[in-house]
Amino acid sequence: MTQGVSMRILILQNHERCDADLMGDALRRRDVQIEIAEVFATDRLPDVEAFDAVMVFGSPASCLNLDDDPGLVRARDLVRRAVALEKPVLGVCFGGQLLAHVLGAAVQRAPVGEFGRYEIRLTAEGVRSPLFEGFPSAFGSVEYHQDTFDLPEGATLLASTDLCPHQAFVLGRSVGLQFHPESSLRQVSTWTAAYPEGPASVGKTCDEVLAEYRAAAAEHAGLCERLVDNFLRFATSSPARRDY
Repeated sequence: MTQGVSMRILILQNHERCDADLMGDALRRRDVQIEIAEVFATDRLPDVEAFDAVMVFGSPASCLNLDDDPGLVRARDLVRRAVALEKPVLGVCFGGQLLAHVLGAAVQRAPVGEFGRYEIRLTAEGVRSPLFEGFPSAFGSVEYHQDTFDLPEGATLLASTDLCPHQAFVLGRSVGLQFHPESSLRQVSTWTAAYPEGPASVGKTCDEVLAEYRAAAAEHAGLCERLVDNFLRFATSSPARRDY
């Protein structure tokens, strides 16, 4: 565990049901200073220059309709500014799609959505990447999405699933994830209650999605802890490093 990391991280929470969850808890345990900007509830976001890194979390919204939501436009502009300043950025699910969009890649509907727990497989580059240090080459994680992103030009693909090949990428100081390492049972329960049509669209019941999570909750939490440590090392490393 990385202890006493002297950092300030800005968390963009784009929707009331999509908080930082397990990742937020892990950051607090490491004495990282975090500020949560509730994009859905404010018309003014903090100055990204005041932070060492940015984390961008999920939303039921789509990048395909980004301009319809002034709050998400502000979030996009903040992420764009963070990338321009070479701030480390971690985007999760919608946040990963938004980051890919900022980096010039297309976002579109996936041929098939993913809802529940799926096997994530690291690519050869992912196995070597310090971002996934301590991970097995294949592991389960939460998915709850219908959109997917193309790989930004110059990015390295780090992980895939059978249904959605772009699950994790790194480009410079930016890391995009499609899956949800941060999600607790509380969060998944909230999503299945609010959006039961997601699991139904892939032939699952909400009870099955929750059972999948409960069966692997301890493993899921442990991998989230590792990913937080790995991202903190990534965020504090020299921008010139190329081994991520």
